[in-house]
Amino acid sequence: MNRFPFKKLGRAGSVCSLFVKPAVFGLVLAFAQVAVFAQQQDQYQPQAESFESQHAPPPPPPMRPAAPTTYAANNRKNAVALDMFTLFKGNIASNENFSDISVSVAYERFAAPHFSIGPDLEMYFMSYDNTDYMHFYFSLAAEGRYYPNSDFDKLFIGTTLGFNLLAVDGKTGARQGGFSGLTASLKLGYKVTFSESFYTEPSLSWVLSKSGASVPTPSGWQGGLRLGYSF
Repeated sequence: MNRFPFKKLGRAGSVCSLFVKPAVFGLVLAFAQVAVFAQQQDQYQPQAESFESQHAPPPPPPMRPAAPTTYAANNRKNAVALDMFTLFKGNIASNENFSDISVSVAYERFAAPHFSIGPDLEMYFMSYDNTDYMHFYFSLAAEGRYYPNSDFDKLFIGTTLGFNLLAVDGKTGARQGGFSGLTASLKLGYKVTFSESFYTEPSLSWVLSKSGASVPTPSGWQGGLRLGYSF
């Protein structure tokens, strides 16, 4: 068997043999280069990703919630307070011939963000040494407040609406100097929390009330000073 068929073709075959051999060699060389290039791509691809991952900016830190405030942290939504100004007025008014015992208590419930509601109770017991009867004053009102600060402290605006009466010797008639009727007020105050539970609260109110000949809480401007405890 003739391994070189181009020899039978004479001169033409020798010419073809010159072209075919380099062509086959070129194809083999091109295939080898393509295989080597593909292998290099597979090797450098992970390195490129690793380089990018090493020089990529760090992810942002996770967002932490804001630190809870005094009331929110301790879940204190209730407060009780005594009006110290009312107690001071009773002590100052008392003397050898007149005694005055006064109590003013308030309860506050934080019902919604920035808003609170609660009742205010105020009572006076007054007696004179040269008489055998007693003056009794009673007031019960509902109070609502708005706090611009969500912690339920600092500045607030409040309003009250309720009922009050003054009884002289057990009678509320005008002839005896007593009365009974509605009362309302508009209050501006500032609550200062000086510990996790205790607070003080100076305020100034404009009060409208039906009044008689003598009443311990007259209409007009009134000051207040509460000492309270939240829980």
